[in-house]
Amino acid sequence: MNRSDYQQIIDEIIGEATLALLQQAGPINTRALLEQISKLGEQSDDPDRRRYVALAMSEVRESLAEGNQKQRKYSGFTDAESAHHHYNNPHQSGSRQKH
Repeated sequence: MNRSDYQQIIDEIIGEATLALLQQAGPINTRALLEQISKLGEQSDDPDRRRYVALAMSEVRESLAEGNQKQRKYSGFTDAESAHHHYNNPHQSGSRQKH
């Protein structure tokens, strides 16, 4: 089996978990997706399937980390700077503050 075969199986697991979330009409977010993928692994007796489930979870986490990293890169702020920027906007006049 080559890498593209592995990737297809991983993609199918992620798709299966996503479809289950949609059918449940619950929240659809990364946490819920990881929980659903984990359930797929728990429900399987096949060791290969469990290995692919673990790989799918790793792929989702890596994708999330990459997205967070890109977001920080493009914002130009670190996490602490970003929070400081939002709460101490120098362009907002003191008399117009709502909070």
